[in-house]
Amino acid sequence: MRVYEGIAKGIESLSYDWITGNLYWTDSDLNWIVVSENTFTYYTPVFWVKNGNPYALAIHAKRR
Repeated sequence: MRVYEGIAKGIESLSYDWITGNLYWTDSDLNWIVVSENTFTYYTPVFWVKNGNPYALAIHAKRR
């Protein structure tokens, strides 16, 4: 089992894209949705929430 530290603070939801190998998560402390490739070498915020917190996440199977 791998343990990663420092990438997120308040994970509320996770979603894994089995085709691309990308992992998406919501971070309610930093108010953003983040994506990382499967080795966690690179990650980037893909959406910021200005008012409120992102608590849920779903990946559309055809439009990811």
